[in-house]
Parts: sequence; C-alpha cells; structure tokens
Amino acid sequence: MSFTEDEVEKLLDGKWVLPFDKESEMTILRQLDNIIPSSGVFWDVGAHAGLYSILCAQLSANVDVYSFEPSVYTRTNLLQRNVSDFENVSIVPYPLADTAGMVTYVDSEEGHTTNSLLSTPITPDDPTTFELDAHTAQTAVNELGVSPPDVVKIDVEGAEHRVLQGFGDDLMEGVSAVLCELHHIDGEDTNTIPYLQAHNFDVTVLADRETYDNRKQEHILATK
Repeated sequence: MSFTEDEVEKLLDGKWVLPFDKESEMTILRQLDNIIPSSGVFWDVGAHAGLYSILCAQLSANVDVYSFEPSVYTRTNLLQRNVSDFENVSIVPYPLADTAGMVTYVDSEEGHTTNSLLSTPITPDDPTTFELDAHTAQTAVNELGVSPPDVVKIDVEGAEHRVLQGFGDDLMEGVSAVLCELHHIDGEDTNTIPYLQAHNFDVTVLADRETYDNRKQEHILATK
C-alpha cells in the first residue's frame, strides 16, 4: 500500500501547505505507509509546514509525531495551524545538530523552505541570521522528554549529516527507517550514506541527483 497523489491532496485539503514539487516529494510520500508502524514514534526533522507530520498523524492515531521546526515564522504561521487538530503531534521548536549549544540559523519571514543551519546559495534572498539553542537527538530525548524515534524523516537543507551524528550509536540502533533529502552543498552530505550503512542500514536512492532537480538533491530511504 502507498499514497497516491489524489490521496495526498485529499489529506492535505484545508491545510496551509506551500506548493511542493509533486514529482520529487511523492518519491518519499509513497513510502510513508510502508514504513510507519501502526504504533510507534515518527520524527519529522525540518518539518516546515508539516507535510509529513500531517500525513503520518493521519495514518494512525497511535503514532506519536514530533515535528522539529526552529523557524519562528514557519512554526507559528504554518506548522501550528496545520497540526493543531492532531492530539498525536508535538512541535519541537529547536534545530537538531551534531552538538548541543548555540548555533547560527539562517531564516526568513516568508515561510521559505530553505531555512538552514548553513548559509548556502539556496537560502532566502534576504535572510535573517540569528543564534539558536540547538539540541542533538540524544539531548532532545534526555532533556526535552522527546520519545526515541522508530522512523525519522530529515530535510534540513544541507545539514543532514550533522543531524544524524547527533543520534549516537545507541539511539540510532532503535531507528528502523530514515527518509532523507540530500542537498550536496559544499560536500556537507558526502558522509551521510556511508554513515547510515555503517549503522546497518540498507540505502535505496528513491530519486537520483539529476532526475528532477538541477540543484543536485536526491531522496534516499534507509531501512534495516
């Protein structure tokens, strides 16, 4: 079983979701109901308006969804509106990184999809840069009380490997699947696939770098 475009549009009806590239995003969305357990924990890291959080929350009321979104504008104007009706969705207003502490975050006041820990060619044209308190996945569990994840989706505009490094071996051991969008920015993601493979994941490329996006992004699915 997998989502179709029509089913996705129906589930998102009435939600404040920015237009997205169906060709690229559907490569991941089709996998969701194949990997989300009937009960468990889903982390949406880089949730933005909550596209994946919304769909996972509707797959099962027994799945606890944690939506990580540090952008104040996006979180308050889009994400909170979209997930307010779901009792199984919790918003976490911190970025995840490889170390806990203050980090520089590039944001915009327009709900831009390329807010990031990195200043890159695809960040907003008129960005606002400020310091944020970041957590690792481990400190999110230990200090914020977030439940350890079974499935993780990561879309953080080039900082993917930094997020994964923050899990540590013990927390990563409990993860059964990772959906990730790689951005190939200044070599930031070159270790992402080897890192997942070293933690006993089989990695499948759902869409390669040149298939649909001249920014050389690709979607991968890592499973055990």
